[in-house]
Amino acid sequence: MKKLISILLLWAILSATNIAAPLYYGALENNIGARATAFNQAYTALADSPEALHWNPAGLASQSNTEIAAMYATLFDEVQTRWVSVSTPLAGGIVSLGYHGMMVPNNITTDSLGNAIGNFNFIDDAIILGYAHMLDQWQVGVSVKCVRQEALEQNLGTNMDIGVIYNAEPFSVGLVAADILNTPLGPDSFAHKIRLGIAYRADNLLLTGDMHYTINRNTITMLGAEYRFCDEFSILGGFGQTYSLGARLKVLGFAIDYAFTPHDLGCIHYFQVGIRL
Repeated sequence: MKKLISILLLWAILSATNIAAPLYYGALENNIGARATAFNQAYTALADSPEALHWNPAGLASQSNTEIAAMYATLFDEVQTRWVSVSTPLAGGIVSLGYHGMMVPNNITTDSLGNAIGNFNFIDDAIILGYAHMLDQWQVGVSVKCVRQEALEQNLGTNMDIGVIYNAEPFSVGLVAADILNTPLGPDSFAHKIRLGIAYRADNLLLTGDMHYTINRNTITMLGAEYRFCDEFSILGGFGQTYSLGARLKVLGFAIDYAFTPHDLGCIHYFQVGIRL
């Protein structure tokens, strides 16, 4: 396990020497999962819900049953984003398959003189396949993603994330190397990322903190918290580049998550429903 962590850190150092091409920004660079969004993305060491497939695939190893989840949000009145995933025990660990999509409708296309000649929908979506395994206090996971961007032409790209979580109650520490391959997506390239997080659990209170480093770009930090009033209801919040609020309600075997984030172009509401079979 120490060898794996050393390899991830060495990869980050070597990647930092690469000359950055225009970077991909699309569905996978937006908030995925209402619970993770409510934590303001301070989710690397926690990753205890199906959206772990995106934030830290190692978190999938904490599941013991089949889980299905679906999320929907409308950004700025017209931009639609959705997430659906299913995970189940298989091959000594947890296998998960997820889909995330975003569509920006009614974009205007023009001719060389700037005259409108039609419109098109910009589509950006991804299919992600992940696997995680528990090794004593360690959780280890990997995910592979296939991304499609479609506007006036279609571009396809693939990449991979590797994550670990170390549990030492009441703390856990998570590390993710995201988009580790030097693969293109049309004229763009994936941005290599390192996510480092810590989580602390104390009775009804859960605290999280993350540092996300996008190589050759920037480093951002964020904090998150959850207070559980009872097993069925909790409130969440986070702070980073902006703030976030949320809540979780468990009823009749379903987990219902809600998150809110502000934006200059309008507030964004995320709704998610999950069930554990």
